[in-house]
Amino acid sequence: MVVLFLLAVLAFARETPFGRFIHRAAVETPADALSKLSVGHLLVALVLLGLVGAFIRYGLTDWLHTVVMGLPDFALWAMSFEVGVYLDAMAILAAISIVARFRLIRTVVAAYVASLPPRRWAVRLRERHSRRRTQPVSEKSGEDDISFAFAV
Repeated sequence: MVVLFLLAVLAFARETPFGRFIHRAAVETPADALSKLSVGHLLVALVLLGLVGAFIRYGLTDWLHTVVMGLPDFALWAMSFEVGVYLDAMAILAAISIVARFRLIRTVVAAYVASLPPRRWAVRLRERHSRRRTQPVSEKSGEDDISFAFAV
């Protein structure tokens, strides 16, 4: 009954706001989605549908038997990789997590430091270092003068 009502709305009242909404939801959106499909999408869907059908056909009668029959194949596939592949994958995952954590820590520390008020003692230290008095060299001193000095 609902389908007949929606078809009647599409046929006779397409220019109403409800008719435009139904047309957009039932015609335009599926047409856009179908236009984006490729042959690869259809092949993957067909293979998955075949696997699901086979599993339902054989799995409903004895699903435990079906799963147990697939375990050796999965175990052989999993063991066909070398241990080095697993170690490399773990090292790559660890490096990625460390880099992400360092970026996060650097961002958090920079935000915290930016939120701190300026330190007055650091400003005073800079002023004290910049205000050191230096004694001008007298014009009378030359290389011939001998004098003693202490290095500080």
